Amino acid sequence: MARHAARRSADDESRLAWKVLLVLWMVFIWVHSLIPGPVSSEESMLFVRLVMPLFKAVGVQDMELAHTLVRKAAHFSEYLVLGFVSIVALRPRLAVPLFPAVLTLFLWVFVPSVDEFIQLHVPGRAGLVTDVLIDMAGFAVGMLVSRLVQHAAETRARRQEERERRERQRRAERYVRRARQKAHERAKARAAEGDHASTSARGRHLRVQSEPERNRRRFEDRTRQ
Repeated sequence: MARHAARRSADDESRLAWKVLLVLWMVFIWVHSLIPGPVSSEESMLFVRLVMPLFKAVGVQDMELAHTLVRKAAHFSEYLVLGFVSIVALRPRLAVPLFPAVLTLFLWVFVPSVDEFIQLHVPGRAGLVTDVLIDMAGFAVGMLVSRLVQHAAETRARRQEERERRERQRRAERYVRRARQKAHERAKARAAEGDHASTSARGRHLRVQSEPERNRRRFEDRTRQ
């Protein structure tokens, strides 16, 4: 019981930490949208210069196209992380299985919409419906990855529990076999002791019975003489 309570307390603490991370990541996305267009573009171009050899290796020679791809990939990656964290932080309990799912779907639409709305009011930035769709796609992929990771972890936990159960069962069976073997050996020892005692008693009885017989024969031999 205490072990179960400790595990539940640890699970609650972990869930709270993930919820805090979810809020912080949402704030990070929205604050990042407040960066003016020129500054944001310079950040993206710095990354483009670092990875441009990779773009050229796959046939992308135009730096402007590479810049666009990097910015869209940044959108996608931000929301992939958000989707992953949302599923972990809002994973449903048995008592309220529907509310976390509804809240997750709300975040799926609400956060990217607010993100692009903020950019409408930032110099050099633009709020685009295509960016909202890219953000939602990243969020959906993040949710899928999170569910796959959780499923793998749950499967591994179930297999570990099954291995532990089988090991406990094997130990119990070995204990029962040893107990039965010891009981059998004790029974054999008691039986052997009983047989030895019975044989000794019979020997003593025969000796007691044979003594008068010898004395009688001696008396008969003397009288005949």
